[in-house]
Amino acid sequence: MQQIASRFKNRFPDLFRHQSAIDSIHIVSSDRDRCIYSGRNFVFGLFGHNSELSNSLINQFVINNTLIRYFDLCDRYLEKVKKQKNTLPNLVNYINGPEMRKLLTEFKSRNFIQEMELKTKILTTIFGLCGIEHAHRMKKNWCKLFENDDELEILSYYGDLKDYWIKSYGNELNYQVVQYLYLDLFTNLKLNLENDSKK
Repeated sequence: MQQIASRFKNRFPDLFRHQSAIDSIHIVSSDRDRCIYSGRNFVFGLFGHNSELSNSLINQFVINNTLIRYFDLCDRYLEKVKKQKNTLPNLVNYINGPEMRKLLTEFKSRNFIQEMELKTKILTTIFGLCGIEHAHRMKKNWCKLFENDDELEILSYYGDLKDYWIKSYGNELNYQVVQYLYLDLFTNLKLNLENDSKK
């Protein structure tokens, strides 16, 4: 995020020329830690670590879940997308397809799982735990349950497919709802530039 902010500042230097413009900067985030950390790093990319301005902006974060986490609060999204995710044809077809069925069968046999009905949800949870181990360079206890990279790629593709249909272009409602975020962003940029030009 620091590099993105640095490139943004270089691309739009007029936004940072006058103190009045800088004074009007507000960092908006959801209440999720990862979003707050991204906002902090964006500020550091704009104004440096431990600068007075960076510290001031970080202490004045605006938490706005309605704008940032719209998919948790939009009734239409919750009803048409989130609650229907287990019935989306492309996801259902992949879950019931030959790759996933083979993976489930082999995983169950290899790890001596007899009694439990192994479902995709359990497998994707184990895959997520393996990802955490990998990201934090921990001992690979969960990852050892998978035999090879092909199995990991099957689950990775499932995650991508799920995100595409539930949070991205696969559903028209996704890009309709995100327009409010862009409208807010560009409206504020425009107001800032107009106010600056009047001075």
